[in-house]
Amino acid sequence: MEKKNIILVAITLAVGLGVGYFLNGNDSEAHDHKKEVAKNEIWTCSMHPQIQFPEPGDCPICGMDLIPAGSEGTSNTNPN
Repeated sequence: MEKKNIILVAITLAVGLGVGYFLNGNDSEAHDHKKEVAKNEIWTCSMHPQIQFPEPGDCPICGMDLIPAGSEGTSNTNPN
């Protein structure tokens, strides 16, 4: 009886992973576009505008999430 349960759980897990993969999809064009847009963005802390990173993350001073400040060269924030 336990062997049947193990097989049933394995089949259910495999079907669930397969359905999840197909529902999520693999839209590489959208993923590439997001990378391209994100590549040109500057991320900053709302409390510490002198903190500027090329990718999202946490502020090293206060730990808050970084927010997009704009594109490289067009940022209106003055770090001084």
